[in-house]
Amino acid sequence: MKRLIVAITLVAASTLAAAASPVRIPEASTRYRLALEREAVARFGLDAPIARIAAQIHAESTWEPTAESPYAQGLSQVTPPTAAWLPTVCPEVGPPDPWDAGRSLRAITCYDACP
Repeated sequence: MKRLIVAITLVAASTLAAAASPVRIPEASTRYRLALEREAVARFGLDAPIARIAAQIHAESTWEPTAESPYAQGLSQVTPPTAAWLPTVCPEVGPPDPWDAGRSLRAITCYDACP
């Protein structure tokens, strides 16, 4: 029982230490900040989930517009089938182009807004 309490205490202490460490905002994200804010507010209104969408982009591509995975490409890592479908529900997204960062931002906000 004593070991369990010590283990729980150590886990809690390391969790608190991690939470107290400063958050680092990737420099690459600043290049797209205003465009992301503009697209998100246009799609969701003033209560747009900008931080969530930014976190999603960071997780998908670490803000690299030429990122590639086996299944998706670009800043938002949209798959080719999704890229072809998006203009049918959001015509303003435009034709598929995974390497166009602006289109990628429009695509992710449209996709996230879909019910």
